Amino acid sequence: MTDLYLDDAVYGEYYLDELDDYLDTNLFLANATIPLMGGTDGYIYQADEGVNDDGEDYETTLVFKKFDCGKPSQKKRFFKVQPYINSEASGNMYVSVKEDDKKVYSTEQAVSLIDADNDVIKKMLTFNANGQTLQPKFRIPDPFQMLGFVLHYNLREKIK
Repeated sequence: MTDLYLDDAVYGEYYLDELDDYLDTNLFLANATIPLMGGTDGYIYQADEGVNDDGEDYETTLVFKKFDCGKPSQKKRFFKVQPYINSEASGNMYVSVKEDDKKVYSTEQAVSLIDADNDVIKKMLTFNANGQTLQPKFRIPDPFQMLGFVLHYNLREKIK
């Protein structure tokens, strides 16, 4: 760290001495690091840390690839999405889908994360999407709550 400069007289020494004394004494973490980032103004900043952003919970948006279900050029009717989620004390997950190359997702459907009787919530959500591909999107407070999902569809074939 010989090339690192920091103008802060109070905290500069804590970052530049590789955090051995300050961090170990105050947080009782041996050899832990504090993530630093350089600003365009020439200063070095400590990256955000903790379980929330200034008191607001983080929210994660999981956008999956476009699913063609092994038949890329055939039309399909995607009619149900069934997410599997760990139950929590509070909160909701929001699910929406997008067909083919459309720019807009469907209206979000809410799934409560509260279930006192089960560890895993399996909620069947109904959509009416027709196309060659479907792209699901999940907004959830914690990405580790999401265990997976099942996509239900029917092939649309021409009747002769």
